[in-house]
Amino acid sequence: MSKDKHTAQIGGHIGRVGVYLYAREYWKYKSWQFGLSVDAVNGYDRFVDLEVKIFCFGFGIRFIWIKRKK
Repeated sequence: MSKDKHTAQIGGHIGRVGVYLYAREYWKYKSWQFGLSVDAVNGYDRFVDLEVKIFCFGFGIRFIWIKRKK
């Protein structure tokens, strides 16, 4: 996950599979939202985020699968 000052995270991985809990703030984007967000990305690592957004904060869990280095 990103190391910016707008995200806090804790978690880890065993081998190529990991789980992280995180919290984000969207104040800098002036974004006020309510709801549940599901995000999946297939890039350097594959991951799925489940995030609850309340006002300008998001709380979620990330499931990650690290691809093998070639």
